[in-house]
Formats: sequence, C-alpha cells, structure tokens
Amino acid sequence: MAQIAQVSPRLMGRMVAVCYFVLALAGFDLFFVLPRIVVRGNAAATATNILSHVGMFLAGSAAALLGVAAYLVVTALWYRLYEPVNRTLSLSAAYFSLTGCIIQAVAVVFHLVPWMILVDKPYLSTFKPEQVQALALFFLNLYGQTYNLSLVFFSFYLLQIGYLTYRSTFLPRWLGVVVALGVGWLAFLYPPLARALSPYVGLSSVGELLLIGWLAVKGVDEQRWYEQAAAAGTRVTT
Repeated sequence: MAQIAQVSPRLMGRMVAVCYFVLALAGFDLFFVLPRIVVRGNAAATATNILSHVGMFLAGSAAALLGVAAYLVVTALWYRLYEPVNRTLSLSAAYFSLTGCIIQAVAVVFHLVPWMILVDKPYLSTFKPEQVQALALFFLNLYGQTYNLSLVFFSFYLLQIGYLTYRSTFLPRWLGVVVALGVGWLAFLYPPLARALSPYVGLSSVGELLLIGWLAVKGVDEQRWYEQAAAAGTRVTT
C-alpha cells in the first residue's frame, strides 16, 4: 500500500476507471465466447465447439483471468481511496472483494479443464468419448456456478463501498445509494431465484458503473479527500 499512498486521490480514481475498462474486455468470455461454445444439455456439441474453436476458448480463459487481476488492483485502490472514511470498513470491503477474486481465479481453472481433457491424452483413453465430453460439460457448468458464487461476495463488497461512498465528503452521496444496489447479487445465494430475477439482477451493476463513470469524468474532490484524511488521521504520504 505504500506506493498507492503516494498517488493522488484523483489519479487513484482514474486508475480504477482504467481497470474497469480492462474488466470490460474480460467480458469477452462471458458474453461472446461461452454463448458460442456451450450448448446447454448437449455435451457432444459443446465438446465439438471447444475443439473447433480452441483459440477462442483459450482467449476466453485468458480474458477471465485478466479480469481477476484487474479487480485485484481495483480492490487495493478502493481500499486506499476510502480509508479516510472508515479504515475498518474499507478493509472489510477489501477482504470481501479479495475472497470474490480468489473464487473467480479457481473458476478459471474449471474453465480450462474441458480443453485439457478433450485433447488427446493417453491417460484418458480408458474413458469413452461420451464420458469425456460429459465431464467437459460438467466442468464448464461448475465454472458458471463457481463464478456465480463469487458474485455473492462482491454483493457484500458493493454494499460496503456504497456506504463508504455515502459517508465520504469527496463523492456525491447519491452515488453511494445506487452503488449499494449491488447487494442484488445476493440473489445468487439461491440459483432458482437468480434465474427468476435474471432480467433485473443485472441492474445491480448500474451503481457501480455510474461510480466508475463519475471517477473517469469528474474525479474525486481532492481537497475534501485530504481534509477527511487529515480528520481521520490517515497517512497520505510515505
């Protein structure tokens, strides 16, 4: 955190916005690759798609991993940005985000397994082709379920970030209210509920996107950030 402490709060906000641009690139996997690869309930067709588009499939895995790396940077930056508001709560939010990132990193491993088992491996010759295909689809489904689990932790993260934004003096309070809508990701605690509310659960990201837009365009009120940091006794230089 020592190096982050040397960065101005406005620049920290800009860096968060840049990291979210990288996160948008990570959406290549969720919104482009997997919909073209996975055929729900059809293991043979899914396996054929993976083997026919290996480059695209691996690029999707790389994009997902890049997204995890970008959000780790976001977690560190937001911890420092909100530390003057409430250090304990900012640290708590960072732990929730870190847990979500770890779960997503594990999910990326599940994403890669189908490709690993579908290529011609001598030690898999004892399995029938349809068994290997079923196993590949199983791991892709496991990837989706694990990814959804990570959203539960990010929902707690956004709820705390929303509160910290609301209590800050350097960002508009209304942004904190809409960011807290990220608690909607809690629907993934019960997958049937998440599926039933799927048209609306996506709204949980609206506040987060508005906050990023504000940081990219308007930025942090640096004078008020330093004032709040001074009042809280937060270290602003190293």
